[in-house]
Amino acid sequence: MGEYIGATDSPVLKSNNHWMTQNYKKGKHNGIDLIKRGKVWTPAAKTDYIIAVATGEVVGTGYSSTMGNYVQLKHYNDYVSVYMHMKDKSITVKKGQMVGKGETIGFMGSTGDSTANHLHFAVKNTKGTYIDPLPYLLGTKNFDPTPDKSAYQVYDIKKKKWLPKVDVGDESKYAGIIGDKMSGIYLDKGEIRVHTHGGKWLPPVVDHNDYAGILSKKIDGVAIKGYKYRVHIYKGTWLAWVTGYDINDSVNGYAGILGKDIDAIQIKKQ
Repeated sequence: MGEYIGATDSPVLKSNNHWMTQNYKKGKHNGIDLIKRGKVWTPAAKTDYIIAVATGEVVGTGYSSTMGNYVQLKHYNDYVSVYMHMKDKSITVKKGQMVGKGETIGFMGSTGDSTANHLHFAVKNTKGTYIDPLPYLLGTKNFDPTPDKSAYQVYDIKKKKWLPKVDVGDESKYAGIIGDKMSGIYLDKGEIRVHTHGGKWLPPVVDHNDYAGILSKKIDGVAIKGYKYRVHIYKGTWLAWVTGYDINDSVNGYAGILGKDIDAIQIKKQ
């Protein structure tokens, strides 16, 4: 009849009340089937809103005859979580969008190869192979970046999308497109804050719990703790590298010139 999982640290159902009706079987069932139920068995399955198991980028949405309506999220370790059989017209995210942990992405349904309302939750590794997703639901495994490796990415306000991630320390690359202003920055590891053009310094963001910025407002200042970094000014040039983290120090405390928009950034370890 199933297994009651209940609340977890990394829920995929908004109620955080999970009943697993079918488990993962390698080569036979590539994920786990979940419904919303309490410890007491009731005749009818209860549907629920579906939420992101972890922060990630939407790399796929759509419909297939097997998965039904689905969403795929790529996380910081490049693993992908998959959410299948969603209700028609319930998906709330689009490809290229960054989604925070716990953010609603759709509603449970029975589309595709399905006989009843449920969520088929699956996880794929970097080789694209389906693996047991239960440890990620329970929180015994996570989607954190590889130890000692970090990456960052920016939101292109002109294209209205998050650009590809860049590894910290790769001086041959930078995040951003010269000529396109940015309005958000994600950093896997560390503390970062930004200044919005014509606005103020926003509160610090730690690790990958959220992004720094307001996506509708351009960035003209960046401060990062524990890194060496520099920015490129829109219609200008690359500014000098800075290593400080002090919004009152315009020389080495932050990167940028307040009042002049930023279109690219490079970050490396000190």
